[in-house]
Amino acid sequence: MAPATPEPAPLRPLYHRPAVSYNVNEKVSQSQTTRAGLGGRPLSLSDVIEAYLMGLVKDAGGALDIQRGELAGHFGCAPSQISYVLETRFTTERGFAVSGRRGGKGYVRILRLNLSPLQDPVALFDRRIGDRISESRAVHCILWLREQGLIGEREARLMRAAVGRDALRVEPPARDELRARLLRAMIVTLLTPEGE
Repeated sequence: MAPATPEPAPLRPLYHRPAVSYNVNEKVSQSQTTRAGLGGRPLSLSDVIEAYLMGLVKDAGGALDIQRGELAGHFGCAPSQISYVLETRFTTERGFAVSGRRGGKGYVRILRLNLSPLQDPVALFDRRIGDRISESRAVHCILWLREQGLIGEREARLMRAAVGRDALRVEPPARDELRARLLRAMIVTLLTPEGE
């Protein structure tokens, strides 16, 4: 008689906060409007992981500690996939700070950076954009503006179209310089109160 197969252990909480049950599909459906509004492409595994982490960060009040290996096991992917999502989707341009400690019991901390009432968003983005900006960094800036409620969905789509490679048919590095000037001009126009 064959020995009984042991039951798999339940997932431990992915972060060091009170245990909360998360439904990956629920978190993804919240993210679908984000992707549909800025490109309309189908969701990838990176999109699903991003949506899941965004939901966790939101539920945790803007500060989240997770273990990369546990999260990779949860999604059935390599830890490098989690690293890729953290490096490309949780950037300062999108209003996040990511830090961590490597090793067996290492963790990753994701902090949501909120715009303080004392900060001038135009000056903040002037520093972030600089003299040139890549398309992906520009899109992250636009997403952050929308997530902060500083611009609406329609403005985000217009800005995304204006800074995209299809609209800027010049060779690099001139394209990144032109993109920076366009993005800066749009942000100044949209965020400067009328009459100033």
